Amino acid sequence: MGLFFYFRGMEELILLIIYYVVCIIVIFLYYKKRKIRMPFDGFGYPDDATFGERFTIALLICIPLLIEFFIL
Repeated sequence: MGLFFYFRGMEELILLIIYYVVCIIVIFLYYKKRKIRMPFDGFGYPDDATFGERFTIALLICIPLLIEFFIL
């Protein structure tokens, strides 16, 4: 029974990792296609990033955690 819960937890973790990888790739491809500067500058946002841009990217990154903790 304990092994079953371990694999179930790994299944959710793998889905979460896949979502993050796809999300980051989509964000970079969106900026590259629109020929806008890159959304991340090292470990943060560039100085000319607007609040709306920062909020949208942060929300996209937080969606799976909100689903995991509050819905499931």
